[in-house]
Amino acid sequence: MVQTSRMVWCLLCVAGFCLGSWGMTSAHAQDRVRDANRFPSYVWPVSRSDVPDYPLNDSFGPRQLASEKYRYDFHRGLDIPVPIGTPLYAVADGTVFRAGEYKQYTDPVVVLRHKFDGQIYHTYYTHLDKATVSEGQVVKQGEQIGLSGASQSGFPHLHIEMRRGSNYAKNALHPLRFLDYPDTCGPSLEIVSADTSSTEQTVVTVSVSMLPEELDLTRVEVGITEASNGTILDTQVYDMEAWNATYSAAQLDDGAFNGVRIEPDRFNRKSGVYKLTLTFTGLQGVASDADVKIIATAIDVRGNATRRSFPSR
Repeated sequence: MVQTSRMVWCLLCVAGFCLGSWGMTSAHAQDRVRDANRFPSYVWPVSRSDVPDYPLNDSFGPRQLASEKYRYDFHRGLDIPVPIGTPLYAVADGTVFRAGEYKQYTDPVVVLRHKFDGQIYHTYYTHLDKATVSEGQVVKQGEQIGLSGASQSGFPHLHIEMRRGSNYAKNALHPLRFLDYPDTCGPSLEIVSADTSSTEQTVVTVSVSMLPEELDLTRVEVGITEASNGTILDTQVYDMEAWNATYSAAQLDDGAFNGVRIEPDRFNRKSGVYKLTLTFTGLQGVASDADVKIIATAIDVRGNATRRSFPSR
């Protein structure tokens, strides 16, 4: 059933122009692919292998936070549902940077510091029952570092984050840049509506969907182009990692910020699909007699890009 669903999904991606590294975003997508190749390869924290710790309850990016009446929330890691007391393992060789209880955390944590090609990385394990390592300890990939616990809401799970550079939250990146998973094709993308009736503002709404085994979206672009020659008149971008690096937590947790309204559907480990609706309100208006086309592109962590176009007139 899973294989059949994935096959149907990829057929839909092909119908929606699953691009790889092609189209309006070709240079960016190719940069992402080259960049992804420079990331270290981690094992999953429960299986301690390249077998994914599925199902996931949440991924990196926008979500409705179930424990707080489904308010909008920007999530910086993966939530892996596991029973309390499940052994957790080092995703890569490293040194224990934090282990145990700290006043800034509600539950015990373990933070590992890694170094690859001169670059520092940090892996955060939170909502633990207890740490089984101590600060300063050197650990090998696959070595046990703790036991899973539950968040304050009572939900038993592991929250794991990967950060590049310093250990600040703004340096969090999508964990699927580091972890192996079934990368079949780009996200499914649809242009829901495009309002070009105003000379002052263009409003475009898009919908992006992903299978629960492939929650790897990082960026959505919407552009206005001249239909006759493809000249780009204006572009607006929602980039999860770039926004996380740039804006405050309060700004990121605002579902209508920086000219983008962000509306994720409810999602958990039992959901059949993750759906995100984005409304871009920061695009320039166009002349009433302009012959324009709307182009939308969704890009995942591997550089796969899905493109849709909409002739507004």
